[in-house]
Amino acid sequence: MNCLKLPFTQFDSDYLESLPDEVFFAHRYVMDEQDKALLLENSSVIHGRRFYRAKVREPLLLKYAALTNPKEGEPGSKSNPLIRFGKEYVYSTNGDLVRYRRDMKVKQLSSLSDDQKEMIKIAAKQPIHYSEDCPKSSKERLMRFGEYGQKRNLLRDNARPQ
Repeated sequence: MNCLKLPFTQFDSDYLESLPDEVFFAHRYVMDEQDKALLLENSSVIHGRRFYRAKVREPLLLKYAALTNPKEGEPGSKSNPLIRFGKEYVYSTNGDLVRYRRDMKVKQLSSLSDDQKEMIKIAAKQPIHYSEDCPKSSKERLMRFGEYGQKRNLLRDNARPQ
């Protein structure tokens, strides 16, 4: 199945800056008619905007992204991002062109000061006060949270390229 449709073929900054946003951010794939029909069947129009059922749309996007996303080292991958107006862009796991930020760093607990660590220890010993605004969760609700987390993690793990 050949569904790759590159919205542009040159990858130098000057060319990318001359493209309109509709072309630059366009998908790299074309859906086949059967998948288009499935999406249309599982959608609704509200106030002139079409909304798709996530459990149908997300697997389709992941499928087409897996088929058409650039391999590592190709333009649009993390090791070779597209540069437009000085900003770097890469293709996400669902096929969208998104801004890539290398400078994001995770703050580690070891970088906390001694005072901050002490504050965390004191707060952990305090009792929990429930109210109308913050009621205690029922066992059923906690089970639903757990099931949702497991489903989310499973989808996330299946979406990652191998």
